Amino acid sequence: MKNSFVFLITAVITTMMSGCILSKIPDHDAVTVILGEQITFSVKVYPSNEIYTWTLDGATLSNTGKSFVYIVQEGKHTLTVKTVHALVADKQTWNIYGHIPPVANAGGDESVAIDSTPKFLWGSDSTHRRSILFPMSGSGMTD
Repeated sequence: MKNSFVFLITAVITTMMSGCILSKIPDHDAVTVILGEQITFSVKVYPSNEIYTWTLDGATLSNTGKSFVYIVQEGKHTLTVKTVHALVADKQTWNIYGHIPPVANAGGDESVAIDSTPKFLWGSDSTHRRSILFPMSGSGMTD
């Protein structure tokens, strides 16, 4: 009985000193994601009967619990979760950077082929210090 009481007191003091968030997903505070992708943020807390308050760019979000699913928007956004229980409060903040993926542009008179096999392979000729364009076939390079 005495050992259980000592363990409980130790757990309470440790929680009060370190906060109640034990781990987070993603585990980095800065997250860069492609515009429109979906990402889940979550925290593991002790004890598990926490109250969670999530804010995105300062606005409180509703219908959230231990996790929040975010569809990434362009620019920098700040997501914060605050957890509270009888002994201590804790918070986790992520900086989310939404960016547009690069776009290929072949020019006005050309088109960009997606998922196509390259027809040529660039190489170099070290003897003459020039670039060479090697024709390719489906089974490898040709003579």
